[in-house]
Amino acid sequence: MDAPPPRVAGKGSGTSVSNRRTTRLDALEARLTGPKRIALFGHRNVGKTTLLAMFYRQAAGGLVPGVRLAAADAPTAEYLAEKIAQIEAGDPTTGTLSETELHLRLYHGPARFELIVKDYQGEHVALGTDEPIQEFFAGCDAVFLCLDPEGSSDAAERRRRQQEVEHLLERYIERSDDISTERPVALLLTKFDRVLAREGRGSTADEAFVEDLVDRQYGMTRHALRQHAPDGVIFAVSSFGAGSDGNRPPSEIRPMGLEGPLGWVAEQLESHDRAQMELLWELAGDDLPRLRRCLAAYERRYPRSNRTYEFRERLAKQTRGRKLRHLAWGGAAAAGLVGLAALYDLWGYQRAVAFESDTGNTATAVASRWGALLDEHPTLPYLLPRYARDARIKVAEWTVKAGGVQVAAGTVDPDLDAKLEAARVQAPQLAPAIREGEKSRELVRHDE
Repeated sequence: MDAPPPRVAGKGSGTSVSNRRTTRLDALEARLTGPKRIALFGHRNVGKTTLLAMFYRQAAGGLVPGVRLAAADAPTAEYLAEKIAQIEAGDPTTGTLSETELHLRLYHGPARFELIVKDYQGEHVALGTDEPIQEFFAGCDAVFLCLDPEGSSDAAERRRRQQEVEHLLERYIERSDDISTERPVALLLTKFDRVLAREGRGSTADEAFVEDLVDRQYGMTRHALRQHAPDGVIFAVSSFGAGSDGNRPPSEIRPMGLEGPLGWVAEQLESHDRAQMELLWELAGDDLPRLRRCLAAYERRYPRSNRTYEFRERLAKQTRGRKLRHLAWGGAAAAGLVGLAALYDLWGYQRAVAFESDTGNTATAVASRWGALLDEHPTLPYLLPRYARDARIKVAEWTVKAGGVQVAAGTVDPDLDAKLEAARVQAPQLAPAIREGEKSRELVRHDE
């Protein structure tokens, strides 16, 4: 069987490449200009809802240095207020029964981030599920992986929780060009006060202890993060602090470690925005409208950043460069048009010379041809002034000759005197010939 002919890349393939490039740029622009989507990923009873409420309580109340959280709309404020009131009343926390989208603002130094966070049922992250929250995770800008070290001592259960994390990371890696997660990822060890109580370590956790615990209990997750999210970090946190009883908060709430994740995510988001702005310039440096939109969003988010000034100057430089290129192209086009006009005028002049050289043409016709050249080529005096002067002289010369022929033939035009006067003005050197013609006319009149 004959092999099929090779596929030839043509217009269709070029369009496909262009569409892929546009799609990638649109996605990049959406990340730079839209709100930041933050994922709290974890199974049921890991403490996601409580952690989210306490992040807000502490950061909104000025208890996290350098960071402030604010509810961006009324539904978010009401949702978090209800959760915090439940915690402060000492009531046991309950599982989330429905997916809720929350809109927050995170202030970190001079930076301001619009955030979208979703609270949801922990069962929706289980392996094999295809809930809407999975699509939200796929498009997130930063991820907190929440694991509860005290949640279960069963090895199979812990492996299942890590496989859920593994599944999420694989979705990120599949879409990347360099087998990385392409977004900040942090591991949050929740309810860590219980680990410290069990180990008799007081209220603080040193880094070596935390890392050793992760290596022992979550080796799969640690290995995946080292391989695919090398900039990822581990935070040991507690929403309530010591003294909680199951899901019931203690009488005195003393959260532990909440300042770390909030400051870290703000720094990572800014770092990734800088990298994405550089990538945008690399991929679409000639797309000034897109660059302006993304830079405007960057300036709103980081109003006093040095990089904001650098990007603005770079954009201004490219804008000036484009204007200069347009001027150069316009000048080149104008020069081309001038050149074409000059060639057209030269062609007309040469045709008039050829007509003059044809002995079969009358003096009147030749004079008219030279006059038509000046009428039909108005740019001749500006582009080829010497040829224009020659043409005017030719008109005068041939007008005088035509006048002589008319006098001899006795067929003088009524406007011959006006034409001869114009010829006298245009070519003073023809005055003697003009006078001779006038004498001839007088003789003709006398004989009559």
